Amino acid sequence: KRSNDDSDSKDEASQMHKNILSYMGDRKSGKDKMGHTQKILRYALEKLNDDEDEGRSKRRDKDAISTTQYPGLWDEIYCQLVKQTTQNGKVESLVSGFELFTLCAGTFKCTQSLYPYVMSHLDRAKKGELEMVSKADSSSQKRIKILARRAQIRLRKTCLMPQRTYCVFENSIAPTFLTLLSREYPTVTFQLYHNSLLSLNHANA
Repeated sequence: KRSNDDSDSKDEASQMHKNILSYMGDRKSGKDKMGHTQKILRYALEKLNDDEDEGRSKRRDKDAISTTQYPGLWDEIYCQLVKQTTQNGKVESLVSGFELFTLCAGTFKCTQSLYPYVMSHLDRAKKGELEMVSKADSSSQKRIKILARRAQIRLRKTCLMPQRTYCVFENSIAPTFLTLLSREYPTVTFQLYHNSLLSLNHANA
């Protein structure tokens, strides 16, 4: 409903839908997965800065905090991901959908009212209870279950920690150096960030 508040929100939701479908391979596009990942995550975080600049007066209203604390686009993206990973008959698309779920969960939050529904969906996928997951081959099933578990862990941590404002590779690199690196080589650091969130080698990361 928040995405239907005005024409700009509707256009943003529509654009994100196109990028999600393109990432999952359900829509033809000239960009690769990395290109769509960058567009979704970076635009989502840019919306946070935009909302902070334009919506400070709204935040003074205590009754509005629960709905304006995070950009409405964030919940819209999570709702679209839940929809696209439910009753999806294409295994490759389903796997890609949970990849994108993991990337989003490690980058931005969802509102408290949506959180239990997103976590429940991921829990069902993790346990193989989603109908389409149970019909996938064993290799795809394993990847989906691990990605869903990782998305749960990421989203839980993301919602508890201060919101990041840009995408970087989280590791033991010194923060100052990492900031400079991301400015000089944005594509390289984003690739590292992307791979770190999708890696299946660290189950508890």
